[in-house]
Amino acid sequence: MAAHVYEPLDRTTNSIRILKIAPSNSFGKRPVVCQLEAAVLDTCEYEALSYCWGSRNDRTTIQLNGEPFRVTRDLGAALEQLCLPDRIRTIWVDAICINQHDAEEKAVQVQRMGNIYRAAKQVLVWVGTARPDTELAFQEVKRLSQSISTSSQNIDAKSSKEIEEIWEAGKDSWIECLSELIQRPYWSRSWTVQEVVLARDAVLHCGPHTTPFFDLAKVIIHPVTARYLNVTYGLYSYLKQTFYLRSEESEDPPLGLFGLAYSFRHRLVSEQRDKLYAFIGLLKSPSSIPGGTFTINYRQDKDALWRALSKEIMSRYKSLLPVAIAPRTKSLDASWCYNWSERPYDPNDIMDDQQLFWSGGLDDPRYYPLQTNAHAFSAAGGLEARIRIDLEAPSVISVKGFTCGEVVAVGDSVSSWVIGFGRPNYVQLFKKWESLVGGPWEGQEHHNMARKFALTIIGGAWTEEPLDWKVWNTRNHAQRPWDWRFYMDLSSIDETREGYKIRRHIDRESHDQVEQYARVRDHACEGRRMFLLDGGKGFGLGPENTAVGDRVVVLLGCDVPLMLRKRDWKSWRRLTDTEGKAKLYGSTWKVLGQAYIHDMMQYQGDLAGDIEKGDVVLEEFLLD
Repeated sequence: MAAHVYEPLDRTTNSIRILKIAPSNSFGKRPVVCQLEAAVLDTCEYEALSYCWGSRNDRTTIQLNGEPFRVTRDLGAALEQLCLPDRIRTIWVDAICINQHDAEEKAVQVQRMGNIYRAAKQVLVWVGTARPDTELAFQEVKRLSQSISTSSQNIDAKSSKEIEEIWEAGKDSWIECLSELIQRPYWSRSWTVQEVVLARDAVLHCGPHTTPFFDLAKVIIHPVTARYLNVTYGLYSYLKQTFYLRSEESEDPPLGLFGLAYSFRHRLVSEQRDKLYAFIGLLKSPSSIPGGTFTINYRQDKDALWRALSKEIMSRYKSLLPVAIAPRTKSLDASWCYNWSERPYDPNDIMDDQQLFWSGGLDDPRYYPLQTNAHAFSAAGGLEARIRIDLEAPSVISVKGFTCGEVVAVGDSVSSWVIGFGRPNYVQLFKKWESLVGGPWEGQEHHNMARKFALTIIGGAWTEEPLDWKVWNTRNHAQRPWDWRFYMDLSSIDETREGYKIRRHIDRESHDQVEQYARVRDHACEGRRMFLLDGGKGFGLGPENTAVGDRVVVLLGCDVPLMLRKRDWKSWRRLTDTEGKAKLYGSTWKVLGQAYIHDMMQYQGDLAGDIEKGDVVLEEFLLD
């Protein structure tokens, strides 16, 4: 089929293919009749389609260049709806206009997609078929949009009484329609990001009904909306970033493609490499596009591609942020490399077991409360990373830093596999943790230690006085997973509340302020345990798998301490040593994750000067 439809494109020009949909008055709508033609990007006029591919196994047939051509049923429905009655419609559709069976052509056209969407007259956003109340829902979206300030400074700021009244009047009618609409697959796809960011204009099509895309987007990210619709972090961050990237003042993120792809990490793809490739077209500066061994190549091994990006980014930007966030993914051999193949979860999802103390400003505090003051962390004194990426073993990199201390004792963990059932008994847990690290502390002379402990268990992200954990943790109950009677007590569950539920726990707190504290505490403690360092060097929170003998280090280019574990490749690990690490290095270090040690989150003094004077001795750490 592809051999008959696709002629090779001219590689010497900006050649693309465009799809011409015949008018329905001439051929009808079933099957849709189309003609595929070659064109030069700079000289042709067309609209571009943004849609969700849908199931590759659920297909329908259109007529393309006089021959049957199979497309996904979702695309077939879109073409049928967009077919005009009395004139040809010219559009660009990736699944048809790119020969999906030609990897070389696909790589060239993917690099060109940013320009394709920029040049389109408008982008047609297809989200699927309509419901009986879709037209009413779009009318209410128009009313809400008109009531929300269009100023970028106020786009998710205060709500007006008029906005509240519109939502309240709409309960159990069109709100249900919008709720179903934003859960459709379109809103989760990676390629749709650049398709709307780069659009001159975008119109959302739901069956025969339309609404301006950015009017709906503005409504979705308004703070009031989350009370009525389940606006997940993935959806919220996508639309908020979309508005920013379309603004004139937008700049490429600090880590270029890595930072951009991480911000959109919740987007889904059919081809894993598109977790990165889908966002290259959004970078404004050529210097932000990674080079080196990172290339658009759909035949490249995925793990090698992930390593190539991390190495390129760390070497170019002298930042170890990719190392600091990598342990959230667990399946790669290289513990310092972020695994783009894994699916990230919403921050209150039962499967999301540990939040970061520091993500370089890439996560929004509205959903990630630990990021409220994470910008103040500077454990490495703002110094750039000293890194080597050209070692003989591809999974090993060399970094420089200094040791904070070795773990000599660990406390109970807030186990990640039970946290969805109910909050643990924090009263009992914190008493044990206090005892482990030298508490409890009574009296004014021990005020600093008590305060330090209170700040540690909330990752420094809660500053409401009094900073005494006993004030905010008063519910002394056994862990809920083992008490079936709790689940029979339906009165403890608020089933009538609509919108986005910020908690993933069944039990609720007594009032909003305690609920806010509990949310910060949960993010800091869940999936972690308290540890004590040798020689009175302090205590802190580390990953759940922290063990005695692990080492806390500060690496240059990383704003928070990291927990490392030594790997000796001279023992039984030789059985898994496919790169000759035993012979090359003898031992390496595994990155377990971020650590919070209150006195070490900011370097006190001049680290560069202390290194020069010899007061701080840098070590080399071989990470794998």
